[in-house]
Amino acid sequence: MTINNDSTQQFHFFETTNTNRFHPPSYLKNNSVEAFDKFTSKGKTVAFLVIKNDTIIYENYSKKYHKNRLIPSFSVSKSFVSALIGIALEEGYINNIDEPITNYLPELKDEQLKEITIRNVLDMRADFKFGENYFNPFSEVAKYYYGRDLKKFITKLKAKGSPGNEFKYQSVNTQVLAFILENATQKAIHQYLEEKLWKPMHMEAAGSWNVDDKGNIKAFCCVNAIARDFAKLGKLYNQHGNWEGQQLIPKNWVDSTLYFNKELNDFVYSNHWWHTVNELPYSDSALVHIMKNKQPYKFKTNHKGNPKAIIFPSGDSFARGVLGQHIYINPEKNIIIVRMGKGFGFTKWRKMFRTIAREN
Repeated sequence: MTINNDSTQQFHFFETTNTNRFHPPSYLKNNSVEAFDKFTSKGKTVAFLVIKNDTIIYENYSKKYHKNRLIPSFSVSKSFVSALIGIALEEGYINNIDEPITNYLPELKDEQLKEITIRNVLDMRADFKFGENYFNPFSEVAKYYYGRDLKKFITKLKAKGSPGNEFKYQSVNTQVLAFILENATQKAIHQYLEEKLWKPMHMEAAGSWNVDDKGNIKAFCCVNAIARDFAKLGKLYNQHGNWEGQQLIPKNWVDSTLYFNKELNDFVYSNHWWHTVNELPYSDSALVHIMKNKQPYKFKTNHKGNPKAIIFPSGDSFARGVLGQHIYINPEKNIIIVRMGKGFGFTKWRKMFRTIAREN
């Protein structure tokens, strides 16, 4: 399905003319910009952008790719769906996220599903009977991706464990959210995205969202856009949901997504966004420092159950796809990094993103 933009209104990031503006990661053996160009042109990377204060300080594409080509994002799409839930909540289509999902999806038959809330689904703590094995052609996620009718699959959905007990990444959570949105708003989700985000953010190009044979949006994956437009979601979250003076996503929704006030999922996932963490060796002084800054934290323990390290949120976040697609944001430095690819390659992307943010 096409996600239309408004060709008469387009937002363009500034482009730097200062070739010394970008500093590749210092830990690379050869960290010249030229060497980084070669690095980002291979290893299954197809697009790599670094944007600071609305200025593109680095941009590179591999062969056959360019700034105007639509690129698949896979599970990066999940973070778009999260934004739409926040908007629907603000507009009154959804009463609150602690409601059972069955309030909006009466077609769900399994009685245990009445115990699962929208919040459980957003935080991937619902625990459905659903296999997320991408290499098994008979797993549920494969059936959802290649199947003919997602709505029919959803009616057969069953609970496995008790909701809220543990983090379990399952793509079906996002599909549940999409059908909740469509039932609540009475709009197709790609149209809601177009109306609430795509056009208001003045995307440079029309995007698309893959569908099954019945025309159901594959919400758990498959928003396709140009790399610069993916970066705009990062800009929107870096600015607490405000786009050039217009509050597109409620500020409290964005802040509750990006920042933790208590431990959840080891601080690595909330509201359909991923997060990085800081880790310090355990000591009384380290603990005092963290508590002084009023940061939530969690102990890592050794085999005897004694604390060996303290983990706490770093403040940066990212949307991620199965083939190493990333929209990384660092609100403190106002940096956005977009990496799109045909595979993860052998790079520790989170380490690279954090280093780039720290050194630029």
